[in-house]
Amino acid sequence: STDLALLVLEGKRRNPDVKESAEKAIATINSIQNENEAVNSLKTNTKVVEPFVLGLNSRNGKLILISLRCLSYLAISNCIPDSKIGEIIDSLYEATNTTADIQIKILQILPGFFQSYNKDITGDKLSTILNVCSTLQGANRQPAIAHTAQATFTQLLDTAFEKVRSEDQQGKEKLHEVVIDDDKTVKVADCAFD
Repeated sequence: STDLALLVLEGKRRNPDVKESAEKAIATINSIQNENEAVNSLKTNTKVVEPFVLGLNSRNGKLILISLRCLSYLAISNCIPDSKIGEIIDSLYEATNTTADIQIKILQILPGFFQSYNKDITGDKLSTILNVCSTLQGANRQPAIAHTAQATFTQLLDTAFEKVRSEDQQGKEKLHEVVIDDDKTVKVADCAFD
């Protein structure tokens, strides 16, 4: 709630959409009756996450940092609505074109975010989240960011391959045909297909 109030203050002049969205999120949070209901309410209500997505897309360093901090807390608490995962990943990718401190912060939250929502991060979402690291690793002249991006990429890839191992152990149905050498095909399950 404090961070939402900061978004209201920071968004007042140049980002009225962030301000308005943060005010709606505060009203939503204040309407939650008890703590037991809080996680479920946050998980199903997109209004609480929306100001942070707008903050990431604002190109305003202060708004982006506040949004990253809050999204990190929400991800660790598993309180982000599944319907917002793709939009958040796309916004994180867009925010990589900012300052070094924001780039480092993005790299710091990606592993926890991916761990919390790995069942929802498949296909294009997986590709984009890995591309965040790849972009920051390849195009960055600052060694600290490039090394952090490389380590984060490796960590995310390890998690993705762990999903494949887990899927194989569970005997998940193999629904996808993949062409391999000499035009042979092999059937794979969802995570292996990613």
